[in-house]
Amino acid sequence: MGGRLPWRSHQKRCSRPAADDFTLSRPVSARLKFWLRLTVSLGVLAFLLRHMDLVSLRDALSRANSDQILLATFVIFAITPLLAWRWSGIARALGVHLTTRSALMVVLVGAFFNQILPSAIGGDAVRVWLLSKARAPLTKSVASIVLDRLSGMLGMILIAAA
Repeated sequence: MGGRLPWRSHQKRCSRPAADDFTLSRPVSARLKFWLRLTVSLGVLAFLLRHMDLVSLRDALSRANSDQILLATFVIFAITPLLAWRWSGIARALGVHLTTRSALMVVLVGAFFNQILPSAIGGDAVRVWLLSKARAPLTKSVASIVLDRLSGMLGMILIAAA
């Protein structure tokens, strides 16, 4: 991958301002983005909570097995870095420079979009988009995602056959 991922691209280009170069544009902009994101997130949560049946939610949570929830959470957090490692290896085999750390960030962003978009491939589309924004060829970006999906499916088939 020739470029850096979009959310990290500014770090190499921008150096720290000199002591006498006093500008507030970057810090104010960063703070404004943070507060805007926080406000939107809290607004979405408030909207969802207002339209939910909180009694049913409380009842469902009280019936949930906390050990199973803890185990599922652990498995998700344990497997995500492995998925990123697998995908970065596939990308490297295709000639796309993708570090495992960058792959992990993109996999997490993709997982987020898989949860909020009404399709099973929305997160994959976001992953392709992020790779192509970082100057990876579109065909190699798509191929890396398809091969990653196919290798995951092969793994599930092998586990089911065992």
